[in-house]
Amino acid sequence: MIVRTAKIDKQFRDPITVEWIDACERSGWMTVESATTVPDEVYVTTRGFYLTHSKEFLTVAASVGKAKANDVGGVWHIPRAWIKKIK
Repeated sequence: MIVRTAKIDKQFRDPITVEWIDACERSGWMTVESATTVPDEVYVTTRGFYLTHSKEFLTVAASVGKAKANDVGGVWHIPRAWIKKIK
């Protein structure tokens, strides 16, 4: 299920788990078979704290302090079209 238009029922600092598919670039010479095989590294699970979302992105932080302003670290902006599941 793509979560681009699904309602995200989270509040600031709520724990969140996001299963999503990431883009992947591999460089160097390889066989066509190897090049056309999608590596496992594209399947990602991110756990953190919900910050916000827009029509295009879900924003998650690895760390959240007590204050709302200037108190988050390890921020991810995950394209909603790449999200498969949110818990």
